Amino acid sequence: MAPTGVRRGFATLVPAAEDPLINVITVDHHKHAGRAPAGHGLVSLIASPGGTTELLGAPDPEVTERLTARAERFMPGVTAHTLSAHVHRFRHGLPEATPRAVALRAAFEARPVSAIEYAGDWTTLRPCSEGAITSAERAAARVLAHLARPR
Repeated sequence: MAPTGVRRGFATLVPAAEDPLINVITVDHHKHAGRAPAGHGLVSLIASPGGTTELLGAPDPEVTERLTARAERFMPGVTAHTLSAHVHRFRHGLPEATPRAVALRAAFEARPVSAIEYAGDWTTLRPCSEGAITSAERAAARVLAHLARPR
């Protein structure tokens, strides 16, 4: 299964104008084939910020029903194909890059290389596994650049 019209990739971003409850549909088995048993798939339905507020305290069956119902428009048949669901909540949410954090970012990026570096999705202001990987690559490159400098 994949969202309608998707030929490649693994994530479909849903604009608020299209649906105020669902924000992202991730076809995890397209992202990495080993994420689901052979012949099965793994789909993540991520609520919008407003939807998160609305659903945070709702019972798991209600969250599952409401998100899969909304995903039907973009991924016809998802409800019928759902064998099980797991609701995961981040009660303290994703970090927000405040105006002060954004203002400090240029100086953080311009700092000299060092033997000790920062890594984590917070360094890229993208709270996701891709942000964490990007930051790890950047940290490793900066440490190697530091080690390559003449002493």
